[in-house]
Amino acid sequence: MTDCIQAKVIVGICIFAETMIFCYIPNLGSRLSQFRGRWLNEASLNNATSGALLALSMMHLLPEGFEKAFDGHEFCHIDIRGMIVALPILFLVTIDFLAGHHCGKNIQENENIQTITGLSIIMEEVPEFRTQDGKDVALSLVSTADGNATLTTSTRLEILWIKIKQMLLSKALYLLITFYGHSVLEGVILGTAVKDTALYGMAFGIIAHKWAECIVLTNTVMNVVNSKIALHVYSVLFSLCVPIGMAFGSVLLQGGSGSETVTCIFKLLAVGFFIYLSFELLTGHDDNEVDDRFVLWATFIFGATIMSSVLAITEYIEQKNG
Repeated sequence: MTDCIQAKVIVGICIFAETMIFCYIPNLGSRLSQFRGRWLNEASLNNATSGALLALSMMHLLPEGFEKAFDGHEFCHIDIRGMIVALPILFLVTIDFLAGHHCGKNIQENENIQTITGLSIIMEEVPEFRTQDGKDVALSLVSTADGNATLTTSTRLEILWIKIKQMLLSKALYLLITFYGHSVLEGVILGTAVKDTALYGMAFGIIAHKWAECIVLTNTVMNVVNSKIALHVYSVLFSLCVPIGMAFGSVLLQGGSGSETVTCIFKLLAVGFFIYLSFELLTGHDDNEVDDRFVLWATFIFGATIMSSVLAITEYIEQKNG
């Protein structure tokens, strides 16, 4: 048992270190822009990540979600697991239309990201509203720093409602919840392992695909948050998700049916999110940014091949170790 605890500590440290490193890879890449070339650039990296996410969702998460039936997987004798996979895709596409985004386009960090009372939110347009004094107030100009601006209660409520609406129409919120929740559940699975061989086999699979999650998550957060402190907080919290899940899983009774149900449902939801992200990264290139479509296709195939190979090796190791 002591050896297993030591193995869990080693695995937790390795996953934490990998997550921290790859969370800062996009930032590092922007500083090393002079090394960009035909094959090494942001577009090719996104396409390699896109292929890796598609392989991860189709070869790893999807089979595990359909491997075992769980309580409540049928409604009126209809298997709803496929519907669970489709829900995140439909949900994110709906957000695209409601928020006015083009499918396959990320929200770029620009002047439309405004700060209200110290909070960074996404602003597609700068709305104006009329106060009780009859004055038009632009949302981007609302400030209490000079001490002369007096906001009525209704004005503050309008600002709060706009912030809530912008947050709910942001894909970043739901992607953050998915990635964080998925990572915690991965940690719980590792924490419930009782054999070193099984632990290392599962850890190898998680380490093999965690880099792709880190890059997508960091790019998503960087597009909607303009605070460096907040970026550091998001990265550290995401890096701690798996170790926290491992600690939580270590204190749970192994083999609970309730935990299996939650795990299967969340894996199926993650499949939908990852499929959406894969095609968003693949199609999110402007025509004027695409210099060589063969390179984009080749990097997509490369990412999918590498992830598929790693997952196949992981499955072989797990089957061999029983």
